[in-house]
Amino acid sequence: MKPHLPRILLKFEPAEYRQFIHRQFRAMRIGLWSIFRDKTWIDNPWNIEAAENKPYQLFTAGLVGLYVPDTIITSNPEAVLKFYH
Repeated sequence: MKPHLPRILLKFEPAEYRQFIHRQFRAMRIGLWSIFRDKTWIDNPWNIEAAENKPYQLFTAGLVGLYVPDTIITSNPEAVLKFYH
């Protein structure tokens, strides 16, 4: 259940539509996962999604007692610089 966008859509023009295409494709995948949520999976996509989620990894590491250094999650460059200093 890890379908990928066809190459033609990865290079869709005009380029400003690509982000929309990616969001719609992801929504379709999540919809399919939801429909088949109660089925047996070799690799459960919900578990994989959680395991690949960096903020969730940090949260879980803290819950089980691992040392988690001070961390910032932002898209603000100024906040990154301030955190760094």
